[in-house]
Amino acid sequence: MVNSRFPPAKFRDAQGSGEELDIPLSQESVGDEDNRQEIAKMIEKLYADNLEKKRAQREKKILEYTGHQLNYEASQNSNFSLEASAKVVQDALQEIERLYEAFLTGYAACEDRIRKKWGELHDAEIELLVDTTSDWRSLWPH
Repeated sequence: MVNSRFPPAKFRDAQGSGEELDIPLSQESVGDEDNRQEIAKMIEKLYADNLEKKRAQREKKILEYTGHQLNYEASQNSNFSLEASAKVVQDALQEIERLYEAFLTGYAACEDRIRKKWGELHDAEIELLVDTTSDWRSLWPH
């Protein structure tokens, strides 16, 4: 049932870009697959835009924090050098990468053990099923 009294509702973009979104009311979209696909595409675009905006905000915060830390370090240490700070950051990144690789290796080994246990459980279940089926057939009168 289409609402003919009022035009489709227009909503403003949640990010405040001023862009109006033409989203039909639920009564207007019933049975109309094109509208559903359009709405899904709009929602997907809004979600992707929101993720991109959040990523940009995180990067901006990291850069601001790094700048503040460098300024603080420069003000506290008269022997401050950017090269020394870069070396510290590089060493920290290498340590993070080493720890992450160790984590991934351990995680993969754990997943392999879990998969092996599930396989053993499946084999035992099949064996039990075969045993109970053969026992049941022996009890069945011919």
